[in-house]
Amino acid sequence: MASRPFGRTLADLIRLVRFPEFAHFVLLTTLIAARLASARLDWRLPAVLLVNLLSVASGFVVNEVEDAPVDALHPSKRRRNPIAGNRLSRRTGLAAAASLALLSLVICAFLGPLPFAINAISLGIGWAYSWRSIRLKAILVVDLLVHGWELAGLQFVLTYLALGGTAWAAVWPVMAAMMLVSMYGQFYNELHDLETDRRAGIYTTAVAIGPRLSRGLMYILLAGGIGLFALACWQEIIPWWLLAAPLLMVCLLLLWRWLMAWLSLSEWLPALVAFPHGNRVRDARGQQALDVTGSLQIPALIGLNIIVIIWFLLGL
Repeated sequence: MASRPFGRTLADLIRLVRFPEFAHFVLLTTLIAARLASARLDWRLPAVLLVNLLSVASGFVVNEVEDAPVDALHPSKRRRNPIAGNRLSRRTGLAAAASLALLSLVICAFLGPLPFAINAISLGIGWAYSWRSIRLKAILVVDLLVHGWELAGLQFVLTYLALGGTAWAAVWPVMAAMMLVSMYGQFYNELHDLETDRRAGIYTTAVAIGPRLSRGLMYILLAGGIGLFALACWQEIIPWWLLAAPLLMVCLLLLWRWLMAWLSLSEWLPALVAFPHGNRVRDARGQQALDVTGSLQIPALIGLNIIVIIWFLLGL
């Protein structure tokens, strides 16, 4: 591969991490766990947040490296994935993933031996999730369970442990809710990539059981996550407004979409109604939304993060 300007290489390395696709959820899970651990604002919180971001980033980079041959067949993914687009080498991608993982372990070592051990094991699972010789994401049900742990459970457990939380019997519904929502997200992405994965011979759960059953199970997982959040509110683990505010936002957005369709305002106010109505609606991964839940991912995540930040600050 010919040498390229450093600025372009750096931009492709940043693009390889896909930071905007997971940062909001990592921040959300970390702050919820920190608040439940009654944490104070000291060095441990930014440290564990950085550990969580670096660990997830390492897994995302490995996924881009291993999926590059398949992504190269898809025009939009070829533009998104610098390795698939032949702008970065496989070796560079693996070096970036290893560097992120190593930095995560170094920082985690200051948080205690148990968080370090859990993070180290989870980093290995994250690599195995995408690595073609093992490819856990191509094993029925395992793909969902690993995703639920790697992009929800791990961040919650590391944060709660590192910040001194002990009431596991009380906080488990919140952790389980986050994991179910993460599994919903994995099902959603598998449905979006269904035809590409099928042609590439990647037998995800969605490929194995088909789109109709996958869509039904996806909604069940999402409903289960919301139900566990409601249980946590009822048990007074989290305040009721933490769940009510984002749900109110979602209801208002659904009402907005209905009004736009009923009044046909999209014909003369296209700029105003482009979001969340019309073909330009994007999901949290930046791709065209598959359904109404996909079109609500971005506003729901923004609303939840704002509410959780307020909740955390109120507890200081």
